[in-house]
Amino acid sequence: MKASDRVADDVSERLSLGKPTFLILRKWSSLHPSMEFRTFVKHRRVQAICQRDDEQHYQHLEDDAQKIQQAIEGFFNDTVKEKMSGPEYVMDVYVDNASRVWLIDLGPARDTTDALLFTWAELDSLDADSPLEFRCVLDLSRQAGASQRESKPKNSINLYLSCK
Repeated sequence: MKASDRVADDVSERLSLGKPTFLILRKWSSLHPSMEFRTFVKHRRVQAICQRDDEQHYQHLEDDAQKIQQAIEGFFNDTVKEKMSGPEYVMDVYVDNASRVWLIDLGPARDTTDALLFTWAELDSLDADSPLEFRCVLDLSRQAGASQRESKPKNSINLYLSCK
């Protein structure tokens, strides 16, 4: 963990604010990357969801977008919403073959968290009435991975198409 700049930065920030800090470790599990999703919560509701693996096209995400979205929203409403006090945060979740949703990680909704297929400006502009948007990479010729994003101006890259 000493080698992780992100862990060191997050823990240092919390300690400097005098806030209680907990480091929770979990057992490693082999998960299929196509079923990992980043979920953006704002105004105490799921407002945006995208695939975590932004360097790969998965055909089944286009076909199953509605089912995945409903599973994640149901999990949030039934399991997470009432347990979280903050109005804004990011959840990483995994959806298994039985459409069960598993919480992988919770994090702050801030620019140190990768917005993946969204921009923070887009996410910041969402209001309580904005419809939920589900994004996945639909066309490999139009997506760019992290290494490409870092080497090109952000406004020159079209990362996604919305899954409808």
